[in-house]
Amino acid sequence: DGVDLDGRRVTTHWRRHERLARDYPSLTVDSDPIFIRDDPIWTSAGVTAGIDLALAIRSGRQNRTGADFIVHSVEVMEAIVPLLAIISLNLALFISLVR
Repeated sequence: DGVDLDGRRVTTHWRRHERLARDYPSLTVDSDPIFIRDDPIWTSAGVTAGIDLALAIRSGRQNRTGADFIVHSVEVMEAIVPLLAIISLNLALFISLVR
């Protein structure tokens, strides 16, 4: 029922690559890349690296514009999230002063 990875090149989170290589000697575990494509299998080096993996999959399935839009959206969110945190703190402070 699982995916057969025997003989495949894979990656995983840097804290787990040695154990993965030890426990599954039939795998070629590469700790350097954040994701690996060994058709038809894709592996990533953790949750955050999964974002890059998803963008790579997306850019391969449709024109580059779709992937560029996603990258731009992530960059915008990276800029907005700290501002939202500041606004939230200021709003909480305001509410505590008004009460």
